[in-house]
Amino acid sequence: MGHDGRPIPPMHVRPNVRRGTSDAIDATAICEAVIRATIIARQAMLAPLRGRFVAMKTFEQQALLSLHRARGLRVRQRRRLINGLRCMVAEFGVYIARGLAQVIGVAENFLAGEGLDLPGMVKEVIHDLCEQLMTLHARVRWYENRLKRVAKEDA
Repeated sequence: MGHDGRPIPPMHVRPNVRRGTSDAIDATAICEAVIRATIIARQAMLAPLRGRFVAMKTFEQQALLSLHRARGLRVRQRRRLINGLRCMVAEFGVYIARGLAQVIGVAENFLAGEGLDLPGMVKEVIHDLCEQLMTLHARVRWYENRLKRVAKEDA
């Protein structure tokens, strides 16, 4: 149809937003940013829009970003689980020191049978959460190892 779609960085669009945000207002701001960039480029006798647009990502770049995002998701899930576990056992007077290594150590000990002095139902819940924590921790380690392999391949 003759159109050439190219992404423009948000930092060039934001000054053209007058008020609030909606799809129509955002579209107007994008059009104004492109028009003003063209005018400025012509006045300076430069190639129109040089350096104003973002390069499209390749499939490999998108794949690497998905790996980073998935790792970030797992890290957030692990952090939430750790905080929930620490709070749950703190209600029964058992305090786990801060830090990933401390919590992983407590979880490994609990799963190995060195149980805490807690009621039976709580032990079952804590056991389930410790298993889930160890699984998440293993997944995070897998993502980290995969990212290291990718970094070695690119070097």
